Amino acid sequence: MKILKGILFLCIAGLFFTLTFSCEKIEPPYVKKGYDTVIYPEYPKKILVEDFTAHMCTYCPDGHHALEAMMEKYHKPYYDGYIIIPMAIHVSSLAFPAPPQFPTDFRTDEGEELDAHFGASSMGLPKGLVNRKEYESSLNLNPDLWGDAAVLLLEDNQAAIKMTIKQADIYLVIENEFDTTSRQLNCSIDANFLSSWNNPVSLAVFLVEDGIVSGQLNHGVIDENYVHNHVLRDGITGVWGDALTTAATSQGETKNKNYTYTLPADFVYSNCSVVAYVYDSSTKEVIQAEIKRLVE
Repeated sequence: MKILKGILFLCIAGLFFTLTFSCEKIEPPYVKKGYDTVIYPEYPKKILVEDFTAHMCTYCPDGHHALEAMMEKYHKPYYDGYIIIPMAIHVSSLAFPAPPQFPTDFRTDEGEELDAHFGASSMGLPKGLVNRKEYESSLNLNPDLWGDAAVLLLEDNQAAIKMTIKQADIYLVIENEFDTTSRQLNCSIDANFLSSWNNPVSLAVFLVEDGIVSGQLNHGVIDENYVHNHVLRDGITGVWGDALTTAATSQGETKNKNYTYTLPADFVYSNCSVVAYVYDSSTKEVIQAEIKRLVE
C-alpha cells in the first residue's frame, strides 16, 4: 500500500512539474553567451549596427531587444564605451507621427537617405545592417541574425570558455566639448591607423538620443510609455560624411576632423551622444565605429 501511495505521489509530482515548466516562455536567442573569459586587445574592433525601425512597426521591438543583448554581451564595464555601436533609424510610412498614440516624429533626412540607399524598409521592418557587410548572402538582416553576423566580425577565436575580440584596423577617439548654455558642441575625432589601408576612407558623424518616452506598437499592443534609445536624431556630417583619406594610408598615421554643431532645443543634451564611424569609401563597408556622450 505504501508503495502504491509512493507511485501515486511521484505521478502527481511529475504532472505538476510538466505543467509548470513546459509553459516557460523562451526568449529569442539574439546572441549566444556562455563565455567565462573575454579578452580585449588595447584597441578593440567595434561594430556599427544600424537598426532600421519604426514606432508603428509591431515587431520592431525585437530589433531593439536584439541590439541591447548584443551590447550587453560584448560590453566591458571598465572600458570607455561599448564594442557594439548602436543607431536606431526610424524610417518608412510606419514612422510617420500619428497622435495621440504615436506623437513623436523620429524621422530624419539622413535616415531616409540611408534607407533609400540600402533598401531596408522595402524588405520589411525590422531590418539591420551589421557593419554593412553581407551575412549569409544578405545585407539587410533580421534581428535574430545580427548576433551571428557580429561574431564573424568581432571574435578572433573561440573556445569553450574563452573569447578574444579582434584588434581594430583604425581606432577612433572622440572628444566632445559641450556648452550647456549656448548648446554648442565642439567635436574632435582622431582616426588612428593601426594597420595600413589601401582604399579611400570616409568619416561620418551623427547624433543619437536615448531615453525618449513615446508610443511604440509592440506585438499588437500600443505602449504609450515605451523608452526609445539610440535614436538617430540628426547628421553632424552629411549621410556619407567627409573624405578622411583619398589614397592608401600607412600604419601609424593619424587623421583628425573637427566639427561644430548646435543642439536643437528639444533634444535632451544629457541623453545625447555622438556616433562616428569610418568606412571604406569604395564599398561602404564600415571599418570602425565609436560613440561618446556629449556630457559625461
